[in-house]
Amino acid sequence: MRKLCSLASPIINLLLLNLLFSPLKNKATDTTTEEGTLHFCRIYHPHLLLLALNILSQPATAFVTTLRQECPAIKLLILLSDTHETNIHTLLGSGANGFILKSESPDRLVEAIHSVI
Repeated sequence: MRKLCSLASPIINLLLLNLLFSPLKNKATDTTTEEGTLHFCRIYHPHLLLLALNILSQPATAFVTTLRQECPAIKLLILLSDTHETNIHTLLGSGANGFILKSESPDRLVEAIHSVI
């Protein structure tokens, strides 16, 4: 399974990807911009995208719509700082498969990932 992680910190991206997926020995990639995210989606066609909204310069729903057009099969898990960061129902309606708070435990993050893939 190919994964893409779009968070603001490249170090956290790689650490998270290695912790979550190294036992699976699958390809993992990271990027810290929305342009980079779309670029990698076009090239790698990841099965899963962990997306932190703080990398976006456009409204989240617009990005999710564009992402769905570029990579329709991708499973999208949104990482939120808090539940007031965005309208969760609107994001789910525009194509996100799920969401989780960044403050959740690593075990809960793994559960959330498994629930969308």
